[in-house]
Amino acid sequence: MKQKYSNDDIIEESGNFNVNELIRDSQINARNSLEKLEWIEYDNFENIEYDNNNVNYYKVALKSLNNSKDITSEFLNEIRSYLKMNNSERIVKLYGITKDSKTNDFMMEFIKFCNISDLGLYKPENEKVEKRNKNVYGVLPYVTPEVLRGKEYMQASDVYSFGIIIYEIFNGLPPYYDMAHDELLAIKICRGLRPGFNINLPQLIENIAKKCVDADPLKRPTAEYLKKIFDKCYIDYLDKYNEFFKQINEAEKFNKKTIQCDKIIN
Repeated sequence: MKQKYSNDDIIEESGNFNVNELIRDSQINARNSLEKLEWIEYDNFENIEYDNNNVNYYKVALKSLNNSKDITSEFLNEIRSYLKMNNSERIVKLYGITKDSKTNDFMMEFIKFCNISDLGLYKPENEKVEKRNKNVYGVLPYVTPEVLRGKEYMQASDVYSFGIIIYEIFNGLPPYYDMAHDELLAIKICRGLRPGFNINLPQLIENIAKKCVDADPLKRPTAEYLKKIFDKCYIDYLDKYNEFFKQINEAEKFNKKTIQCDKIIN
């Protein structure tokens, strides 16, 4: 990317009052530099590669907000909330906003590195709140059963999605990869269908995953609890005399033997 412009003079270049206000407010009210959004001219980007709805290039990635010419202030509030957490080491850093010169759709610029991120940007950018609460958005395997039944998204919904990601990471396969993502799958999820693990794991990890995808949102752990438990897991793993460390080693040995047996059979 070439040298960016100074924001003092060009934030009106977006052509959208709500976007201008978002950038201006972020610069005035920021508690640190990571909470400040930059307006960056699209022509400043070089070596752009398109990947589905996203645009990728060296060191940074652009998220295309399709049909965002009439982007609503309600949608931009999701970005305001995200900026408050932008100094966390555990989320993808949101850096600036630009506009695709071909489509006039707005695009969000992230510092490109591997991490988990959820901006809540699963909704149409120009949809009003009163309509949004009546519709279901998201990738079906990660959508909670209560949302599929018509209830609103909540923090517990993110915990459920995180639980599904736990299954995906350890299994090395997308959830329900061998099933059609249709109405029948939605019905099965509402009736209690959940992924399972295809490898042996410490019981603690299995318990956490099951709690995250509990059908009752009130029984799912909070994000604060998950952070504490995973921090403790990391510390315990560094202690070779700890029970958690022993369980991991035993699970790894068992999984290696299973893989070897499968190779012999096949």
